[in-house]
Amino acid sequence: MQCDVAIVGAGPAGTTAARFLAKKGFKVVLVEKSPVPREKICGGMMTPRVFERFADLKSKMKKLVDSTSYGACLYPPLTTSNLHHTAASPVGFMVLRKKFDYALLQMAMDYGAELVNNRVRNIVIKQDAAQILLDDNTTIESKVVIGADGLGSLVAKQTGLSPIFNHKKVALCGVTELEIGEENIKTYIGERRPIHLFFGFDNTFGYAWLFPKKSCVNIGLGGLMDKTKDVKERFTKFIGLLKEKKLIPKSLQTKNFSAALIPVGGPLEKTYADRVVLCGDAAGFVHPLTGEGIYYAMASGEIASKVIMNAMECEEYTERRLSEYQATWMEDFGKGLILDAKIQKMLVANIQRIAESGMQRRLGAATRLLELGTKIVETDEELKTIMTELCVGRESINKAVIGKFLSKMALSTSRYIGKKLFNRRAA
Repeated sequence: MQCDVAIVGAGPAGTTAARFLAKKGFKVVLVEKSPVPREKICGGMMTPRVFERFADLKSKMKKLVDSTSYGACLYPPLTTSNLHHTAASPVGFMVLRKKFDYALLQMAMDYGAELVNNRVRNIVIKQDAAQILLDDNTTIESKVVIGADGLGSLVAKQTGLSPIFNHKKVALCGVTELEIGEENIKTYIGERRPIHLFFGFDNTFGYAWLFPKKSCVNIGLGGLMDKTKDVKERFTKFIGLLKEKKLIPKSLQTKNFSAALIPVGGPLEKTYADRVVLCGDAAGFVHPLTGEGIYYAMASGEIASKVIMNAMECEEYTERRLSEYQATWMEDFGKGLILDAKIQKMLVANIQRIAESGMQRRLGAATRLLELGTKIVETDEELKTIMTELCVGRESINKAVIGKFLSKMALSTSRYIGKKLFNRRAA
């Protein structure tokens, strides 16, 4: 089989690249090892920037989005306080991954992309073409290969680009999605369907979540693989906490618990080679602090398609030409992911240092400070908005956001302390 571009993996990264390429008239073949539509272990929450970036998806929002969340409840670690924020505009869009991914695939196929359900056995990059050998001994020959085949990418492994599998750079997540009915969603979670994030739940180096959808809830937790053990046991504890907080029915029985690994250590150092580019999870494009991956998968698929179109014009598919891909994604979102990976590493190192040294006094002081900070933020709607947007990944950590938060925090702290002193004197 001959084509212009062969794409391994029919998730959001692969289908987005296919959609853009096929729309321009290129012959595209998508290779997917799993039967479609297929389930994907995922929370299924997207930030609004997906639809802000991809205008062609806005008209299909009713088909793609299962429900919309207009707020968030944040539960900091080691505290009894929490933050409740209700927003006028969407905080997140909830999708059912089986339905969402299939819809993206159908859009690509509507433009002429072809789907091949098979497993890749081998990839050979030649001077004049790329060849993909499938399990049934058929061969796909293309000018360029896009590796959108997730963590531990076979495309990366067989083309000289190192696949991701470092325990310090991978998170282990346990997830289930349970049908409870639309009325129960309204009763237990509310009409605005806020998301619930529990940071550091049960000493996990990560967080647990409750994502309300139209008639079901997505429940999960995840943390760094080298520091997260007994995920199933912690998951059971989390279910108990949600029932205790009356966020889900007490009679709800968990089933279909699944676990998966996601890359959270930042992007690969190199995501291109002769006739090859990597997208999505295969390239490490996942937010190191929130675990968000759908947006970066789709963004990288779009960027890859445009770079490949440019390469097609001059008929050059060398590493030098395709290096434009890395330069573009780095400027687009890569610098932010690299900074977030550094912040994650620093946070983990500090938490680990306190835990291992047994500095209970310092830990107690940090807990009290966090409790106080949470109460102060709770008094200021602007601070709650900033915290919510950072925690759900709608806003990135940068100097401007940090500066704004600190200046507002200083004012709110002064007001909070002043009010406490006034009340004490009045008493």
